[in-house]
Amino acid sequence: MFGLIVEEMKSKYFTNFKEVFDMLGEEAHKHNWLLSGYECNSYPSERIPFAEPFVWLSGDELLMILEKHEFQFIWCVATAYTKETAFEEVMRYPIPFADGYEGFWTPCISMQNPLSVLEIVSWDSTFLLIISKSEEIIERFAHEYPASTDLVEYNRVGLNDSLGKALSADDDGWVKSISLFIEKYDLKEYVDSTLYKAMKTKTLC
Repeated sequence: MFGLIVEEMKSKYFTNFKEVFDMLGEEAHKHNWLLSGYECNSYPSERIPFAEPFVWLSGDELLMILEKHEFQFIWCVATAYTKETAFEEVMRYPIPFADGYEGFWTPCISMQNPLSVLEIVSWDSTFLLIISKSEEIIERFAHEYPASTDLVEYNRVGLNDSLGKALSADDDGWVKSISLFIEKYDLKEYVDSTLYKAMKTKTLC
């Protein structure tokens, strides 16, 4: 799995989905899209109504809406599915959400629905997450947004930084919670060996 965190867009606000989907090009057209957990600054299209938990749109439908109306997605999880994936199959899994999903924030990143091929997350009008099974798509966005950061590396650095601070603070509870997180997602390979040994020593005491 490949991922990117984008902290500056060309349109200067998060998130202008037209900018994002224009960049996807044909990839946007050839998939169906589930938009869930969305909050917008306005709701100009009845196809993306206020206070609905999700909407299911073809790529063509979504792009027509974005072409006709400019509006901001403050929060949104947009997941892409091949045309061959039936809506009923998608609904067998929990509806994707943003805040609270740990899979965004581990070095072993994951998408929420195993049937999806791409997940785009607008996070509280602050940044954009892009997670994909295709490395080429991530490379394309990284090229267009040179200030973006590889999400796996971002999370690896964050994990080690948090563990280092917890050990320095001699905070048993903090170290324990990080240790459980590492075990839960099998992240040993992403942790600095010296920090890992210190963590294991402390949690065994």
